[in-house]
Order: sequence, then structure tokens, then C-alpha cells
Amino acid sequence: MKKLSYHLNLIRTLSLIDFKLKYYGTFLGILWSLLKPFLMFLTLYIIFSKILQLKAQHYAYQLLLGIIIWNFFADFTKEAMKSFKSKYPILNNIKVNPLDIILVALGHSLLSLIINLGIFFIILNFELPISFNLKYFLLILLSLIFFSLGVSLIITPFYLRFSDVEHIWDVILQLLFWATPITYGVSFIPQKYLFLHLLNPLSITINSLRSIIIFKELPIIREILFSFGLTFCTFIVGFLIFQKLTPKFLEYL
Repeated sequence: MKKLSYHLNLIRTLSLIDFKLKYYGTFLGILWSLLKPFLMFLTLYIIFSKILQLKAQHYAYQLLLGIIIWNFFADFTKEAMKSFKSKYPILNNIKVNPLDIILVALGHSLLSLIINLGIFFIILNFELPISFNLKYFLLILLSLIFFSLGVSLIITPFYLRFSDVEHIWDVILQLLFWATPITYGVSFIPQKYLFLHLLNPLSITINSLRSIIIFKELPIIREILFSFGLTFCTFIVGFLIFQKLTPKFLEYL
């Protein structure tokens, strides 16, 4: 019990420190964690809604929610990947389980996600009453967290050995961004490519959250269950890869 308490306190403390240090020395400080998704939203909203005249119900809210979820996934996986190199002195000086380092990046990213979702709900409340199924909301977020964690556990050991993984992952994120219905809805996906939506847990997450939060509808249960299955497999594979390769590759730091 003492060991668990030690690890939880370590993760919480380092997560808060990372969150504060990320924007330390900048003029706007922590406000950047809010401005980043909203500036991205503003740019994409002008392009797709005003210039390209994309028509969709409550498009602004759909787009903003998609960006917030995407930013959590992208930022967390990149932070986790680089976390061992940035925390090398800690690994050498105190007793740290390698998994703790990944969970510190998760805690840091979760803080940003909670803040951004809070701002989103405040904005949403001006036009649409906030009323949704909390059970589905929490289950979908939990699936998002474990999927992101699984992906991070897969790519991090390889980054320790091969620095090129950082650039490869940047390219994959760019492709995945446009393959995920963030700037558009699932209804815009041609029928013959709809299977790609089912193979992408991020796509199902964003579409399901839009359904329950913005449109006050229940998500498609079979999609949720399929997403949970993919998430579970991703996490298990990631955990096994991380446990096997990380101790070997730490020597390359």
C-alpha cells in the first residue's frame, strides 16, 4: 500500500510540475493550454465553414469538440514519447518505475483536457443546454485514455532506440488527423470507406461524444463495443512491448 501511495504521489507531483513548466517563461503562461486548441479551431472554422461553405448542424461545436479530443491524443503521445529523455536525471537519482514516466505525461495531458472540456461546456451552455448521459461520457473518455496510453506504450520504446520515430510519428499524426472526422462528420465519409471509421477508435470517440453532448442522442452501442475491443487490444499490445523493450532501450539514453 505504501508502494502504491509513493508511485501515485510521484506521478501527481511530477504531472503538476510538468504542467507548470511547459509554459514557464512565456508571456501568457498556462493560458497557452487554452489558446492552442481555440486558435486551431478558429483557423479551421474559417476555412471549412466560411470559405468552403461546409454545412453541418452546430458545426462550430462539433469542430471544437473534435479538436479538443484530438489535441489530447496528439499531445499526450508526443509528450510520452519524449518523456524519458527529458526526465533522464530523475531516472538516475530516484526510484522510478518506467511506466510512472508515461503516467506523468498522461496526468499532465489530462489536466489540459479537463480544462479545455470545461471551457467547451461553458461556451456550449450559451446556446445548447448541457444535459447528457454521464455514464456514456465517462466510459468513452476512459476508452480514449486507454487507447492513447496503449499507442504511447507502443511508440515510446522505439523512440528510445531510434530518434527518427519522432518524425515518423509527426507524419502519421498528420495523416490520422485528416482521416479522423474532426473537420467533418461521419456522414461525409463515402459508404465504401466507412469501415475506416470503425477501425479508428478516435473517430468513434469523437462521433460518440458529439452525439451525446451536442445532439443529446445515445451513441451507437455496437461502435462503442467495437472501439472498446480495439482499445483493449492496443493497450495490451502496448503494455507487453513497453515491458519487454524499454529496459533494453534505456541504455541508449
